[in-house]
Amino acid sequence: MKKIKITIVDSGVRRDHPLFQEDDIQGFTYLGQGRTEDNFQDSFGHGTAIYGIIRQAKKWADIINIRIPDIEEGIEEEILCSVLDYIAEKVDTDILNLSLGSCCCMDLNALRNACSHLIQKKVVIISAFDNEGAVSYPAAFPDVIGVTSGEECARTKDFIVHENGIVDLAAKGAVQKLAWLEPDYILLGGNSFACAHATVQAVRYMAEGTSDRENILRRFKEDAIRVEKSQKCFSKASPLFPIKNAAVFPFCKETQSMLRFYDLLNFHITDIYDIKYSAIVGAYTDRLMKDDNVLKLMVKNIENIEWDKFDTLIIGHMGKLSSLVNDNNFFQNLIKEAEEHEKKIVAFDDLSKFASREIRTQVYYPYVDKSQVPFIGYGKLYRPSKPVLGIFGTSSHQGKFTLQLILRRKLIGRGYHIGQIGTEPSSLLYGMDGVYPMGYNSSVHITGADAVRYLNYQINELCEKENDLIIVGSQSGTVPYDYGNLEQYAFAQFDLLMGTLPDAVILCVNPFDDIEYVERTIHFIESSVECKVIGLSLFPLDFKNESFYGNRKQISQEKCEWLKKEYSSRVNLPLYPLEKEDEMEMLVNRVIEYFEE
Repeated sequence: MKKIKITIVDSGVRRDHPLFQEDDIQGFTYLGQGRTEDNFQDSFGHGTAIYGIIRQAKKWADIINIRIPDIEEGIEEEILCSVLDYIAEKVDTDILNLSLGSCCCMDLNALRNACSHLIQKKVVIISAFDNEGAVSYPAAFPDVIGVTSGEECARTKDFIVHENGIVDLAAKGAVQKLAWLEPDYILLGGNSFACAHATVQAVRYMAEGTSDRENILRRFKEDAIRVEKSQKCFSKASPLFPIKNAAVFPFCKETQSMLRFYDLLNFHITDIYDIKYSAIVGAYTDRLMKDDNVLKLMVKNIENIEWDKFDTLIIGHMGKLSSLVNDNNFFQNLIKEAEEHEKKIVAFDDLSKFASREIRTQVYYPYVDKSQVPFIGYGKLYRPSKPVLGIFGTSSHQGKFTLQLILRRKLIGRGYHIGQIGTEPSSLLYGMDGVYPMGYNSSVHITGADAVRYLNYQINELCEKENDLIIVGSQSGTVPYDYGNLEQYAFAQFDLLMGTLPDAVILCVNPFDDIEYVERTIHFIESSVECKVIGLSLFPLDFKNESFYGNRKQISQEKCEWLKKEYSSRVNLPLYPLEKEDEMEMLVNRVIEYFEE
């Protein structure tokens, strides 16, 4: 049999351990920046346990132990990359055991490149997943054999093979007798030890002539107690196609945001349309919105649409509009007409609910269903490696999406790279990276664990990009006002909170909110995830009377100042009135200062 060279990176070895009396133990300590020293005495015990398992392969292999100082506190990303580079350049090895890793890599590409350098040199890397159950690296890399613990793996030669997933192998990680620093033996379990058992078996295969990752996994598959073939492939949401010129229909809350934040769109709005029964045809958008800074267009009659002026028709929510025109086929007819004129369609509603046939043109409408939920296995989730800011609220209709767009505009304007997931169906039109359309007429068809897995995956994708900050926004309230009806329960909002795990939250409040309810919302958010509510955004409209019904009015300056003092004294948080330029600048400063602390 071929003699295999094994390298173990860990906390060193207790060389005088009773179990190792006849072993010629080799190794050194890696100090970083290419520096080493001969002494590799273990001061923790973990490396001794790993060597105690892997030494079972010594009849087929030579083993070298590389000690990393203070590894019991976890290995720093730079040190891990550095030792991998050192091994690639200086250590002759066939297989590398890493019963360690990182869940939060700030520079994942650097670690990926360090592993790739070794793999190009035909080194097989076997790495353990995080003991807490999270996705970790390098175990999750596709060219690394990632190992976790399997409850069914009762013996050291029991393995479960997972095909086409992040996890490659499950092995014995249950509580077992291990060599240790002090006392001589302890009972302990974990993915580290499962990884060591997998390394022993992989070395046996390599000694028999199997040399690469794929064939080693094939051998594991032949000997496995079970092969898991039920890994689910998932389909990613359809991307938004390029748009040059767009017409918008109808004039509503969602399309008004496009007129207000038109500078964030990467296309030109040529016209805005509505139905003749709306009583606004012929009026100009700046007058209707009472804002001179919005894109000024005259609202036109949809019956006289000018098809030659645009390449894409953007259609807002149609539920209420269809009843006004008294035509159940209005939406379908509009889509059919767009087809005939070879126009692309962006719809805020799920078109599958309305179209009875396949649409023969480019169509985008946001939706999330089970087919888009990634399956990793063993409940593993990604830990965000970039800061996440959440926008949550105490009710509906309080400008949460407006606040997200303001923050996007201002932070990008200051040179920051922003990753963003919006919950409005128009989110991608503003250049956001993802959409989770859980608001009005929701087209999110997942809940609970599926929702958390989906959102966690989306956040991780943004973490792997060159983003300085990730922004996510919720819909409606966060905790129930009352418990007498299921409509009051914020299930979707809780899914979003758990799936995105914000580090900081801005809470949107109303002038009429009970401060005790706001306090309860703050406590709920901060106790549900490890985060801090850092500020409050005040929606500037108040009810005209104390009955909390009817028309609203602009909040008075006096009440605004009173609320600022109340919230400062009651919850010790600053209150920023929405859309006041100086207040929004201070809010952006607050966000930047918090994450720079």
